[in-house]
Amino acid sequence: MAVADVNQRRAEEVGREFKVRYYTDYMEMIEKENPDVVSIVTLTSPHAKVAKDVLSKGIHVLVDKWPKHLGMSSGDFEDLRH
Repeated sequence: MAVADVNQRRAEEVGREFKVRYYTDYMEMIEKENPDVVSIVTLTSPHAKVAKDVLSKGIHVLVDKWPKHLGMSSGDFEDLRH
């Protein structure tokens, strides 16, 4: 388990609180941690990009935004699965 946040201070705080490694680059975290699943909890604007990046690595994703808020349709997510 690990946490990534672009805010170094916040990443460190959460990492210490939960006793996990922390990163400021989610792709670095994915490469080093090789997770089975990633929960994406970001502002709406970067959500779709992060989801696509993670899915492209074959990793399961938990997304907390509706596809319409990401400028995507449900079918767009289906396309990413294949």
